[in-house]
Amino acid sequence: CLNEEILSMNLKDLITDNRKEEEILNQREEKYRERVLNSFFKYDKLIEIPVQRKKRQIILEKIVESFEKDREYTEKEVNIKIADFHDDFCTIRRDFIGFDLMERNNGIYKRKV
Repeated sequence: CLNEEILSMNLKDLITDNRKEEEILNQREEKYRERVLNSFFKYDKLIEIPVQRKKRQIILEKIVESFEKDREYTEKEVNIKIADFHDDFCTIRRDFIGFDLMERNNGIYKRKV
């Protein structure tokens, strides 16, 4: 005969531990994100575009936040907003699409995240 109380208690402990572990991972990820942003931005300007994919994703997510959700932008408007952060707006604009942060239809851009 199985003792259900012990089994369920262990399951609860396991779930609690997983939550703690997930919280620790989230905190670690947030600290990493802050370090990346601090090393690649100076006075709200992007110093350089990171080569490493994960770091580039973080930088792009930060820049795309400057675009309003549910608003359409012309390519020129997108370039001007990106130029506030970095001169290479072509690469960043392309990466917005490549990293699935924006969508482009007939020259009109829209934030996806």
